[in-house]
Amino acid sequence: YIDSAFAIAESSDYNALDYMLNYRKGFTLIQQGENARAIESLNVARDIAEAAGNEGARAQAILNLGAAYTKLGDLQKAISALDEAGNIYRATDDQRGLQRLHNYMSIYYSRAGDMEKSLSERQKSLELSIANRDTSIMISNHMNLLSSYAMMGNVEKAFYHYHERNRIIDLIEYP
Repeated sequence: YIDSAFAIAESSDYNALDYMLNYRKGFTLIQQGENARAIESLNVARDIAEAAGNEGARAQAILNLGAAYTKLGDLQKAISALDEAGNIYRATDDQRGLQRLHNYMSIYYSRAGDMEKSLSERQKSLELSIANRDTSIMISNHMNLLSSYAMMGNVEKAFYHYHERNRIIDLIEYP
């Protein structure tokens, strides 16, 4: 996020701090369940990034708008925002952005009641996290897949993801 803020500062008259403050405020409000308020801040961050021509920062704000709309239950606005963020990530070949997108899409499909698509998106996020060597996201994806498969009664797949999560943690703690 810091790189995006500096890119905005270098490419425009907009204050990078304004972007970062609004983005972080929106992100934090989502974590606190204040999704309607988060949308306000994330829209400001998106507009600042768009005016600066910073597609990466704009995609981050839009992705989190999708998360806020998902949590509010406004699935139409959520999928629209997630699709827009995905288009930017694909156009800029941002693999880490796509990794986050698939993670958020998994949550969206889970809320929409489509567990098969949710699992498919989570698997895509896992594959990208492995390719990007992002161990924290690998662990998170394995944990979420574990939970999903356990809720579906698929003990074998749940156990596999439990084992993989623990294996990664062990590799980090005891290299």
